[in-house]
Amino acid sequence: MLTEKEIENLKKKLEAEQKDLVAELNGLQKPEAIDMGSETADSQDEEADEAEEEVTDIAMAQPLKERLEGIKMTLFKIEQGKYGFCEKCGAEIEKEILEIDPESRWCKVCKLEAKV
Repeated sequence: MLTEKEIENLKKKLEAEQKDLVAELNGLQKPEAIDMGSETADSQDEEADEAEEEVTDIAMAQPLKERLEGIKMTLFKIEQGKYGFCEKCGAEIEKEILEIDPESRWCKVCKLEAKV
């Protein structure tokens, strides 16, 4: 079982990760000025490059958003005193699992069963 100090350390780690993810997402989602330049071949190539970059940013943002939601859910569980219990079987999640993956939702047994 995790001690209060261990939970607090994991909470701080999660909060730091949350802050980093928000900053990274904000960097990806910066709105840029729309350039309505001339219709030369160069400007069309530039617009195609910008569109490709935007699609790449959107693709990169989705897993970051999902990770951020997982962290928010975990922080909520910590605040509610429900942290560290498997969502599938209700057993306590092993300490070594939480140290590696603090927002883990399943215990080792349920994770292994899910991979079968």
